[in-house]
Amino acid sequence: MYRIFIDSVVKKCAIKFAKEVLNAKSYITDLKHFKKNLTCSADKAFEKKAKDYVQLVLDSYKKNNVPIKKLSLSDSILCEKSSSFNSYIKKFEAIISKNDLSTSIQYTNSNGTCCDNAFWKVLVQVMDYGSFKSTYYQCIEDIGINTCVYCNMSPADQCDEHFANYQMEHFYPKNEYPFLSTSFFNFFPSCGMCNQRKGKKF
Repeated sequence: MYRIFIDSVVKKCAIKFAKEVLNAKSYITDLKHFKKNLTCSADKAFEKKAKDYVQLVLDSYKKNNVPIKKLSLSDSILCEKSSSFNSYIKKFEAIISKNDLSTSIQYTNSNGTCCDNAFWKVLVQVMDYGSFKSTYYQCIEDIGINTCVYCNMSPADQCDEHFANYQMEHFYPKNEYPFLSTSFFNFFPSCGMCNQRKGKKF
């Protein structure tokens, strides 16, 4: 696997990515709407846990009330180094274990669209990391990564602002760690073959 050293350029890109997410007008609003309106008709105790889980996501996104323009790596789960992930994992799993993340919930979004699906799937959908692909692509170009981090052979090039010939691979899988689905240091540029082979292993 290609080793990426966290130098000043990488740090700058991570903070840039976090600011992009936090400055998105609907992003935090959508998460708050999700927390308020999600239900679990089959298990009201799980419904409360799910709301607590989403609140912890919100709390982890912007800690200590630091202004976005003054954000540093330690101020948000969006740009914190992966070395801090274990502490987050303990906090989130204290609320809902990995085995229970597939519990079905019901949710109607702000557009009136209803869904009944696994909690983790709906949460990842609401967090919508795909909306920030163009920023991520630019960061990868700025960092200078031009091949898949796993095989170091397949090119990882940006074709245009909205498309690249690699995938945003989540090192910590979304179905077990949905709260990390928009964390910069959980993303790796990967070719489709390596992403498929890696699957949910990490």
